[in-house]
Amino acid sequence: IIGSGEAEKDISDAIQRLKIQSQVIMRPFVDYSELVKYICLADVSVNTFVPSLVTDCALPGRALQSLACGIPVVSTPLKGLISYTGDSKSVVYAPLGIEFINAVNDLLQNKPEREKLSVAGRELIASKGNWQDFTTEFVELCQSVMARK
Repeated sequence: IIGSGEAEKDISDAIQRLKIQSQVIMRPFVDYSELVKYICLADVSVNTFVPSLVTDCALPGRALQSLACGIPVVSTPLKGLISYTGDSKSVVYAPLGIEFINAVNDLLQNKPEREKLSVAGRELIASKGNWQDFTTEFVELCQSVMARK
C-alpha cells in the first residue's frame, strides 16, 4: 500500500488485527521514478473509488499503471474506467462491500485468472498507443489549432 491518506490508520489497524503484516507492505509517498518497482510487487491492484459525479469521470492513474505493469486490477465500477477498458475483460469490477472483498480474494486464490488478466491489461494499454503516437498526435493538434489563427 503506497501513500498515505485518511484511511491509513484504519488500514494499519486492520493489518495488525488480521496478523498479515508479513503479507502487506505499507510505504509512505514514493517518488514517481520508483513507483513501477512497487507496483510490480503486487499480486492484485485495488481501486476503491466510491462512484460519484467526480470519480465516474475519472480515469484512475493507479489502475492504468497497474494494467501497464501486468498487475490485475479490481475496481469499483467507474464509468470512465469502464469506457476506457471497453469489453477487453482486463479489469474485474465489483461494488464496494463483500462483493469487492470476494472479488479480490478470489483473484488472489486464482493464479491462472491473474495471469489471464495480466496479459489482457498489458495488451489493452499497448493498444491505446505509446508516447511517440501521443506526442505526434499532440503536435498535429497544435499545428491544426495554429493554422486556424
